[in-house]
Amino acid sequence: MNINYSMIDGYGTDLATGGVVAIVAILMVFLVLMLIIVLTELASKAINSAVKEEAPAKETPANTPAPVSTATPLDINDTDATVAALVASIDYREETGMNIRVVSVKKVG
Repeated sequence: MNINYSMIDGYGTDLATGGVVAIVAILMVFLVLMLIIVLTELASKAINSAVKEEAPAKETPANTPAPVSTATPLDINDTDATVAALVASIDYREETGMNIRVVSVKKVG
């Protein structure tokens, strides 16, 4: 009995055998991808927990209402003041990482 298979023939010459091989190969690819996803999630959680333990505890401000100011509201037509208020709030958010709300705008100097 002489069995000669070529790369074109695959693992068999009938369609069912080739279909089974294709399905098994596809399932193996998805299982490897799921394994990679699980491993990266576990590594991410381990890294995040290590970073949180090393980071110093931030002092959280008390949940007190903002002081009421007697300043006049920001003039919407004054584009320079509006841009200045937006840039200042974005800069403060990047430095502290806290959500902020602009309550009042005062001209300094």
